[in-house]
Amino acid sequence: GNAGSCQNTKGKKHNLLSSHLSVKVKDATFENCLGAGIAVERGATVDISKCIFLKNKGCGVRVSGNGTQGAINECTFIENKGKASIWASNGARTTLTKTNCSILFASNEGSVITVRENEAERDKKHGDTTKGSNKPSCYHVNGGIVRTEIYTEPTEP
Repeated sequence: GNAGSCQNTKGKKHNLLSSHLSVKVKDATFENCLGAGIAVERGATVDISKCIFLKNKGCGVRVSGNGTQGAINECTFIENKGKASIWASNGARTTLTKTNCSILFASNEGSVITVRENEAERDKKHGDTTKGSNKPSCYHVNGGIVRTEIYTEPTEP
């Protein structure tokens, strides 16, 4: 369902997950939020799958604070107006898998965004110069890190 949508929700800044909550969000659209589509902070953990972040005034997803973690799988980020599609700061850690986004931003010591790349997909993309790279632009400041991790899909027996 679309319970995560900010569309037509007057005055709502963003969907805030805070204080050591652990939440799974699946198949939702976060659209036209006044801030981030989802803001995760203060040790919360979020697992976001198959969601769309569309035209939010802030980032699509903002993850902030030591111990705060995000896993973002098969999501799409379109025309969000914040600093980045996904922003990790102040020690937060985020992992992306099969996610389509334009800008990743990691700021401050201990903040890490890990982009998991499927080995087979990476090899296919490598030779395609017609469209240029579809990898996001990555920015890291004050000790933040954006890194790539290669993984292999398990094969059918």
